[in-house]
Amino acid sequence: MAKAKFDIKGEAQKTLHASVGAADLAIETVKEYVSEAQKRAQKRFEAAQKDAQKAFTSAQQSVKGFEFEPKAFRTQATTVLNSRVEELSKDAKARRAAVEKRVAELQAEAQKLATETVETATGTYDKLAERGEKVVKRIRKETSSVVDPGPVKKTTGTTVTASTAKKAPAKKTTAKKAPAKKTAAK
Repeated sequence: MAKAKFDIKGEAQKTLHASVGAADLAIETVKEYVSEAQKRAQKRFEAAQKDAQKAFTSAQQSVKGFEFEPKAFRTQATTVLNSRVEELSKDAKARRAAVEKRVAELQAEAQKLATETVETATGTYDKLAERGEKVVKRIRKETSSVVDPGPVKKTTGTTVTASTAKKAPAKKTTAKKAPAKKTAAK
């Protein structure tokens, strides 16, 4: 039965790469969400500006129709128009501030989400590394017990260890070389 090789370094790298990929996907998703929120806020702001411009133009046109006494109407129209412009300007600034505040909140939320995702991925990676370290220790312990079978037992039931066993004197023999076989060319 063939034994499968287990590449610990490769598996650790694979886990790291998976964690990095997950974090990258989360960051990309958050960036897309923030981008969409900014686009929506910009559209709302532009719509408010268009409304203000229409109201301003409408006010200008309605004032132009009253020219019975030019100086009095001009002064009155200028006053009304200026007050309306100031009012619209304040409204536009307030809306812009609200949009910018919301965008800042969304950016902070996205940053928090990205940080949490990175922390989660790091925590998961650390847990996996710790688990892998335990597995490696266990495997090494199992391997060392298989390699060293311990003391050898005789058939008489007494244990013989390497220090108590006597060795027979070794015979010195010289090896003879066998003549090389000649093979025919094919």
